[in-house]
Amino acid sequence: MRISYEIRDRLMRKSSNTLGLCFQCGSCTATCPLSVTSSAYIRKIIKYAQYGVIPEDEKIIEILWRCTTCGMCVSSCPRGVDIPSIIRGFREILSERRIQDHRITETLWRLYEAGNPWGYGSGEIKKFRLSMKDLFEEKTSHKPDYIIYSCCSTVIDPVSQKMTRSVATLLKRLGFNIKILDPMCCGDVIYEAGEIAFLEEYAQKIFDVISRLDSTLITVSPHTHYMLKRVYPELGVKTNVEIIHYTQILKELIDKNKIKLRSSDRETVVTYHDPCYLARYLNIVEEPRSVIENIPGVKFVEMEHSRENTLCCGAGGGRIFSEETGVRLARYRLKEADDTGANMMTTACQFCVRMFVDEMKIFSSKYINNITDLSELILSRLE
Repeated sequence: MRISYEIRDRLMRKSSNTLGLCFQCGSCTATCPLSVTSSAYIRKIIKYAQYGVIPEDEKIIEILWRCTTCGMCVSSCPRGVDIPSIIRGFREILSERRIQDHRITETLWRLYEAGNPWGYGSGEIKKFRLSMKDLFEEKTSHKPDYIIYSCCSTVIDPVSQKMTRSVATLLKRLGFNIKILDPMCCGDVIYEAGEIAFLEEYAQKIFDVISRLDSTLITVSPHTHYMLKRVYPELGVKTNVEIIHYTQILKELIDKNKIKLRSSDRETVVTYHDPCYLARYLNIVEEPRSVIENIPGVKFVEMEHSRENTLCCGAGGGRIFSEETGVRLARYRLKEADDTGANMMTTACQFCVRMFVDEMKIFSSKYINNITDLSELILSRLE
């Protein structure tokens, strides 16, 4: 075991100087979602960081790459240690030494070569544009009221397509001029993989797009929102336009009485899953609840883990591109949703919806029979 002051100081800076505050109480390990399926070793990882030791134990390295950076550990830490940033710091160091989850490596190469982490080409993008032809802004002199930044997965994933279509259709039916940007990866997977040099290079591409915008930018993905609002500004990528998540604009329009919603024939019991990045990283928790509570005929119920104490779906931290071993975290979240007695589970993240929809194929639910994005729910109730 080799102690390095250079590594320690690097991780200290990465944690915004909170690394030294840890006194090994173990709250992080106890609350880590990964501890449900295996040993999490979070406390040991922090001790390695305090000593400036690069882990060589394969189990520790595996946990460093399995981490979903959900932030539950920070919420439970009595000293406020920025553990996810320490995890990313270790990933930076491991990536420099070419020690990476091989699926993340493959994903990064696809992003570098194809321009997106999924590997699709211009043909798929053309098909996507044709499928959304009715929503893409026609060439007019009118300035769009809103510009929509859709997730890059929208091109090939039906779940993401439905979300983008729902948000765009809602705004268009309300009389707004909209523009949908061609899907472009926000760079979240680069950031989570710790590939800082690649991220700095990629930031220029993001800047080239958002610096030209002249209307409010609406994000569909919480991960995109986090990258544009928190990560890229630190790299000098800024824009003069307002950036808001679609749940925020829905609440604003409902508050202004611009969205009229109708009731259904039957009472719908709805529970809401807080995406980790939306709730813990961006503190957007009241907006989606306000939207749900304004739907006539809907009874809203909370899960055991909610708001900043939400339970991860398992897709964050780049894990959407990797294979989850053992029992998937989405299974535990679905059980919590089912325990509420709700017949509908809604959320506001395309990765969360994808994880839950896939898990529902093998999950025996007593009550939940519909998993949907919040924008789809609102669109279905629009007068």
